[in-house]
Amino acid sequence: LHRVDRRQRQMCIRDRVSTQSTGERSNNKKKKSKNMSIHFEESLIQTERFSFLITKGPSKECLKPYMRLLQEHNVVAVVRTCEPSYPTSLFEEHGITVYDWDFPDGQAPPKSILVKWSRLLHQVYDAPLDVNDPKPKTIAIHCVAGLGRAPLLVAVALVHSGMAPPKAVELIRSKRKGAFNAPQLKYIIKLHKKSKKSCIIS
Repeated sequence: LHRVDRRQRQMCIRDRVSTQSTGERSNNKKKKSKNMSIHFEESLIQTERFSFLITKGPSKECLKPYMRLLQEHNVVAVVRTCEPSYPTSLFEEHGITVYDWDFPDGQAPPKSILVKWSRLLHQVYDAPLDVNDPKPKTIAIHCVAGLGRAPLLVAVALVHSGMAPPKAVELIRSKRKGAFNAPQLKYIIKLHKKSKKSCIIS
C-alpha cells in the first residue's frame, strides 16, 4: 500500500509540473504573438504636398493589422523597395496598388526607378481633389528595416519638390532615427546639385 501511495504521489507531482510547463508555454506563445503583431515602426512624413508613411517590411503573418494601418492613413499605394516577402492580394482587394521597385540595400536607386517614382508622385498628388474623400492621400513605402531605401525615396521626392537636402534629412530623421547611411547622404546632396541644372526624376 505504501508503495502504491508513493507511486501515486510521484505521478501527481509529474502531472503538476507537466501542466505548469504547458501553461507557461502557451502564455509565452501569446506574449510572442502580441509582441510581433503590431510593430511596424511607422513614421508619417507630411508636407503641404506630400504624405508618406515609412514602415519596416511587414511579414506575411501580419498583413491584416498592416492593412488596418494603411487604411488609417488613407494609403492608396504601397512601394516596396526590397525583395517581395508577402502576397499582395489583400491590398489589391482594398484598392491599394503595390509597386515592386527593389534595388540594392545601402545604395542609391537607379534612374529607371526614379522615373517610375516621379510618375507615381504626379499620379497621386497632382490629380484633382476628390470631393467625396477630403483626407490626404498617402503613399506607404518600406524596405526591410525602413531605414535606408524607403526614406531615401522620400528624400528624393522632398528635394525634387524644392526642399533643401539638410531640411529633408532633418525632417525624416526627426520621425525616423537612424535613417540613411553616409553614401545615401552624399547622394541626396548630389541630387540637389543635379536638380538645379535639370529635372532629376522626370
